[in-house]
Amino acid sequence: MENNNLIILDIKNNFDHIKDLRSNINDIFVEIKEKLNALENIYIEILNKHKNMDYTFGIDSFYFQNKLIEIEYDNTKCIFNGITNRIYCEYYKLYKMIYAYITTEVKDPVLIEKLNQKKNYPVYKDLEPLKTYNFDLIIDIQGNIIETIELLFNYLSNKENELNYVSTTSDFGINIEHLINYKGYSNTLLNEKINIFCKYLSIFNKHHNKYFSRLLIKSKLMIGIVNEDIQLKKGNKITNVEVNREVTMQTAVDINEETKIKEFINYEIFDSNLQSEFNSIISNSSPPNISISPESNIPQSVKRHKSCSSQKSVK
Repeated sequence: MENNNLIILDIKNNFDHIKDLRSNINDIFVEIKEKLNALENIYIEILNKHKNMDYTFGIDSFYFQNKLIEIEYDNTKCIFNGITNRIYCEYYKLYKMIYAYITTEVKDPVLIEKLNQKKNYPVYKDLEPLKTYNFDLIIDIQGNIIETIELLFNYLSNKENELNYVSTTSDFGINIEHLINYKGYSNTLLNEKINIFCKYLSIFNKHHNKYFSRLLIKSKLMIGIVNEDIQLKKGNKITNVEVNREVTMQTAVDINEETKIKEFINYEIFDSNLQSEFNSIISNSSPPNISISPESNIPQSVKRHKSCSSQKSVK
C-alpha cells in the first residue's frame, strides 16, 4: 500500500510541474501581447503625427519588423493550444478506458456507483486537433483518474484480504485450491491493469513535460528577441505607453536552459556575429522595467497592418 501511495504521489508531483510550466508560458504570452498592444499604440500616435504620404516608406519597414513578432506569437500560441488539446485527448481516452474496464470486467457495484457519480466530460474528437479545452477541465479529469485508480488500489487490497482468508480456510483441510488459485490469478490481473494505468499517467507526464519545456525555452527566446527590439525603440521620455513587466521573473532564461539551447543550435560553430546576436537575445530575456515613447528615437518604421492578421490564433 505504501508503494502505491508513492506511485500516486510521484504522478501528482510531476503533473504539478507541468502546470507550472504551462503557467510560465502563459505569463510570457501575456507580456508579448502587452508589447504588441504597446506597439499598436505607438503606431497610432506616430501615424497621427505623420500623415504625409512621404513617411509611408519608413513606417512600412517598422510594420514588417513588428509583424514578424505577431506571426511568431500567433504560431507559438497555436502550438501551445495544440499541446493542450493533446493533453486533454490522452486524459479523456484514458478515463474512458478505465471506466470501460470497471464496468465490463471488474463489475463491482460499489465501484460502478462511485464512478457514475463523477462528472461527464466533453467528447474528444480526433478531427479537431486544435480545439481549445479549458485547462481546469484537464486538471479535473486528471484528478478523477487519480481518485479512480486509488479506488482500484483499495478494491485490490480488499480482494487480497479475501484471498488470505480463503487460504487460511484451506489450511483446515477444505479442498478449495482451485478457488484460491483463480482468486490469486484474478488479483494478479487486476494489479497489472492498475499498474498499466499508472504507467500511462507517468508516460503522459514525461511527454507533456518535454513538450512544454521545449515550448517554454522557445517562448523565452522569443521574449528576448521582442525585448531587444523594443529596447531599440525606447527613449528617455516616459509617456502613457508603458509595458507591464510584473511577470518577467518567469521569462528569464536560466543557465540550464541556455546550455540546452546552445546544444540544440550548435552554438560553438557559430561565427562571432551570430554568437553576439544570440548572447544579446539571452541577456534581453528579462530586462528591467521600460517605458516606450513614440516621440523618442524610434526607427522610422512603425505600422500594424490589420489586414495582414487574417490568420487568427487559437484563443
